[in-house]
Amino acid sequence: MKRKICPDCGRTFNQAGKWQVICRRCYAISKSGDSFKKDGVHIEVDLLKKIRLLCHPDKHDGSELSTSVTAEINLLMNKIKSLHDGKIKNGHACPI
Repeated sequence: MKRKICPDCGRTFNQAGKWQVICRRCYAISKSGDSFKKDGVHIEVDLLKKIRLLCHPDKHDGSELSTSVTAEINLLMNKIKSLHDGKIKNGHACPI
């Protein structure tokens, strides 16, 4: 086995073969369906949904700030969905 550095978390791991490019921990996270991971950044989809609810314009008398933040969150959610062909698993965008 060869020691490698996981490109997602930066931890070292024993590479079982050339096919293994990330550590087991990051692999498990990527298969959990609870987050979106790209270039080492995790985006928790449930957290985005909660933030969207908290800042929604209906809760802030239609303020300009809440409208623009909600629109940005919606764009981010759509980008996540498009990266996964719109497939959703258990209310989450499927991880890469």
